[in-house]
Amino acid sequence: MYYNTKIAQWEPVLEPWGFELNVNARSDASPGAVTSEATISEDVTIVYELVASEKLNINVTKAFYDTINQTLDMYGNHPTSFGVNLCLISY
Repeated sequence: MYYNTKIAQWEPVLEPWGFELNVNARSDASPGAVTSEATISEDVTIVYELVASEKLNINVTKAFYDTINQTLDMYGNHPTSFGVNLCLISY
C-alpha cells in the first residue's frame, strides 16, 4: 500500500493474490546410500515451486512513481542507503 496524495487515499501496489509455495528436498545420492536426515549438503537439491491460478497484478501508477521520488528526495536521493539498488527511469 502507498498513500496517493492526489486523491488522499491509500492504494494497493499489489492486488490480492493467492498462491502456493512448495519446497522439496531431494537427495542426489545414489540409491541405497545412507544420508543424514534433514541436512543440506552437496548431495541434496532443494526445489522451490510457486503455483498460482491467477496472474499477479502490480499497480505502478504515476502517483506511485511520484511518491517513490518524493520519498527518495527526502532521504537525499540515495537509494543505496535503503540497502537496495533502485533505478527509476523517467520518460
